[in-house]
Amino acid sequence: MYNQLIMNSIISALSFVVTIFLAYWFKKLGILKTEDGFTLSKIVLNITLPATLLSAVREFKLDSVFFTFIILGIILNIFFITIALYTTRKKVDTTRAFSVYTMSGYNIGNFAIPFVASVFPAAVPFIGIFDIGNAIMVTGPTTIILDKAIAKKGQAPRFRDTFLKLIKSPPFVSYLICIILAAFSLHLPTFLNTPLAFLSEANSFLSMFVIGLFLKFNIKKGYIRLAMQVLGYRYFFNTIIAILCWFFLPFAIEFRFALLFALLSPVGNLGVMQATEFGSDEGKVGLTSSISIFISLIIMCALLFFNH
Repeated sequence: MYNQLIMNSIISALSFVVTIFLAYWFKKLGILKTEDGFTLSKIVLNITLPATLLSAVREFKLDSVFFTFIILGIILNIFFITIALYTTRKKVDTTRAFSVYTMSGYNIGNFAIPFVASVFPAAVPFIGIFDIGNAIMVTGPTTIILDKAIAKKGQAPRFRDTFLKLIKSPPFVSYLICIILAAFSLHLPTFLNTPLAFLSEANSFLSMFVIGLFLKFNIKKGYIRLAMQVLGYRYFFNTIIAILCWFFLPFAIEFRFALLFALLSPVGNLGVMQATEFGSDEGKVGLTSSISIFISLIIMCALLFFNH
């Protein structure tokens, strides 16, 4: 029995790795392009990810885990924004923005959730709650804090714009549905179970495939040095926080594992776009994001293995 669990965990981890490299290989062969990743990403964010969240909503309850996860999602973003601004206080504005957007923010929907769903499906909505706090920050407040720190005016998004971004996001709306159903002890109609399960089964494959299409390796000495500095801070502090949460949070093992996956996930896709829009070099941002994906992939495969 134990050997079978070990084998299943190895197969799960290898499946994620193979899917990422399959997509990257297809891109190198010219069969697919990076632009195709944006189309597949829309399918994930609008269809398969919401289906995955709603498929697990039956296990969702409003309790201390809920409130802890959403608060952590907000506080940790603020913590890393502060670290990024402090460590780059003497750097140019584009470098400060690059550090802020790549050090804070978590790739939950396209990366952490597929891993959690393969181990503890019941914990999926809870890691989604962490993503609510994360999404609240990355869709507006992060940019507002950055703009104030570098004395830029008139560019920070308004509260209304941030709210509209969130309310138009299918994953965010799915989180809200989970919360409402849990708050009133309601359940989705049973006839939705089969189609939601069917759609959710495609989420892990599509999420990993999208990541493979977005991988970039623009190797330059200056790029690697800055990327490793930023990611060094990101993974060092997140690892310390993850260890503290594992040993001191009084939650069931599946929820603590879910939090580990959230904390050790790679740079968020939105952060990559925001850094580029601010003026950071696209190659530098793409390389940093790709390195973070590999680091998180190794960590999460190890977590899958040691879970058994």
